[in-house]
Amino acid sequence: MVKSMVLRELHTLEETTMDKVRFLMSDTGAPFTAACREALEQKGVDVTVVEKDGNKVLQKMLTVRPQVVLLDAFMPGLDALAVKQRYNAAGERHTSFFVTGAFQSEEMVQELLDEGFAYYFVKPFDESVLAARVLKAASGQEKHLLHTSVDSDELTVTENIDYFCSLYVPGKADRAPLVEEAIEFVGLQDFRKFRPGKLSGGLLRRLNIACGIAHKPDLIFFDEPTVAVDPQSRNSILEGIRRLNRSGATVIYTSHYMEEVEQICDRILIMDHGRHLALGTADELKAMIDTGERISVETDDLGGLHHEAGTQQALEQLRALPCVMSADYDGHELTVRCRRGDHNLLDVLTLLKSNGTNIGHLSSRQPTLNDVFLELTGTALRD
Repeated sequence: MVKSMVLRELHTLEETTMDKVRFLMSDTGAPFTAACREALEQKGVDVTVVEKDGNKVLQKMLTVRPQVVLLDAFMPGLDALAVKQRYNAAGERHTSFFVTGAFQSEEMVQELLDEGFAYYFVKPFDESVLAARVLKAASGQEKHLLHTSVDSDELTVTENIDYFCSLYVPGKADRAPLVEEAIEFVGLQDFRKFRPGKLSGGLLRRLNIACGIAHKPDLIFFDEPTVAVDPQSRNSILEGIRRLNRSGATVIYTSHYMEEVEQICDRILIMDHGRHLALGTADELKAMIDTGERISVETDDLGGLHHEAGTQQALEQLRALPCVMSADYDGHELTVRCRRGDHNLLDVLTLLKSNGTNIGHLSSRQPTLNDVFLELTGTALRD
């Protein structure tokens, strides 16, 4: 049963290949029309190009009876919608309609969807995607749903980067070195021919970055680029952003990971619910809050006495120090939060030594941007 199904599928594909697909398009401009024709003819498609005039396009369609057409949304005489309506009214209902334009709107997309258009290409688009869609439509695989622009999963890593670069750099020869440089920049040399569906989350994020930087923009926005990626990819992304900045690009980076912000940003803006709370360098922001270092001491006998009264007395002495904001003890570790000061650690250790506390492991941590963020925005959980 399985074997016969496979044979039938192969037979159908052979028939499709033997009978040339008839494709008609309105002329969208000499260089681009020529590129589309070349891509389609390489796939064995019979291509007819008609002057960009709705009446002439309709007349030729009734003669050629193409399986797939690509029309400019707006043409002299008749627009794409009117051409389709008149063609269908003539009894022709076995043609798949694609449409192209320099822009799209929700209203336009909905109207085209209601009229049965299958695909909308936003100019400029990749001719290889057009060829793939034409073959799908001709074989009956294309659903009657309106898709827009380009399906990135149909393209390889290299083709995706080339497509997005083409939105800014029209010449293919000019794009080639830029695409290659972007691939090397994000470390995707071994994945050039992979399709996005086969990439891990970290590799996908690196592909996104390559698509955005290939044309060498002067201003780049990164919106939480390291969310849900592995540590190696995270490190690669952050190092890449630093290199972009060193090469002259201005980078605007949004993140909830304060350690990343402190690591790569020169100036930092903290916002909460759309409100501007603070702006400055990392050191300037830390200076805005009263919180100083956090001291942690491992000890099983706070105050030198193994009873509650001695522990409470030692905590009260610590809390009375001018530099101390809070002091807490869980029976094994003492945590002291200090105000900003030059000799907080010395003051705390002097007191502990005087009351006989045996000190094990000791650590002192300076305030971080995370401390600043929490002090400015509060610690309440967010929706």
